[in-house]
Amino acid sequence: MSLNIKNPQAHALAERLAKLTGETLTEAVTTALRERLARIENVSAIDEERYRELKALVEGSRKLWREPYLSRDHGELLYDELGLSTHRPSSLSSRRSRRRGASCVS
Repeated sequence: MSLNIKNPQAHALAERLAKLTGETLTEAVTTALRERLARIENVSAIDEERYRELKALVEGSRKLWREPYLSRDHGELLYDELGLSTHRPSSLSSRRSRRRGASCVS
């Protein structure tokens, strides 16, 4: 069995790692590959678990939803006619009213 790396950067990185760890080139590459695979597989498992948890949460909360939230377009609920959020601090709302020419004096 053999692995022939012809990329100069990959070879330099492997040599650098081997020198820093005191391992042979083969040991350094094998350990690096093993550790990276473990990280990637762990992330995949976490993502799958998170997906299952979120899906269960959404399915469980679905029975609590009432109209108009079930049938309306989310855009109607979240944004005004200018495409701005309908949920913003009052200071932003008053500035927007002034830009439209509305009076701030009661």
